[in-house]
Amino acid sequence: MDPYIPAKLPLDSIDWSAHTNRIGRANIALGEYKGVLRGIINPLLLLAPLNLRDAIISSRIEGTQTTMEEVMEFRADEVQTVQSEKQKNAQEVLNYCHAMGAAASSLESKPLCINTIRDTHRILLASVRGGEQESGGDKN
Repeated sequence: MDPYIPAKLPLDSIDWSAHTNRIGRANIALGEYKGVLRGIINPLLLLAPLNLRDAIISSRIEGTQTTMEEVMEFRADEVQTVQSEKQKNAQEVLNYCHAMGAAASSLESKPLCINTIRDTHRILLASVRGGEQESGGDKN
């Protein structure tokens, strides 16, 4: 089987002139967004709810069922001696958020490599179901 080789970008099959107005409006909106972010002391605060929502939705693929409220309650409770099923689900979502943040931070200083993938996987599985298995390619 031959490997799939994608077409070179930009695609010649797209009528770019038909999209000029939309591209222009998108560029203006991005510029306004960047301006808003420059005025905020910690722009990550603006993105945190969106990242959390993405983590909740993405974790559903694995069968993790939780809500934004449950995750926020779990995060606010500093002492959790025994975790309920809801708390375990919330921990998985928080691990997802931490793993994505760590991966993004790592990619700012180095290209994607197997160590970044392994480190991200370790964070994802820390203290949750499946965490006792080999994480990040470790050989126990």
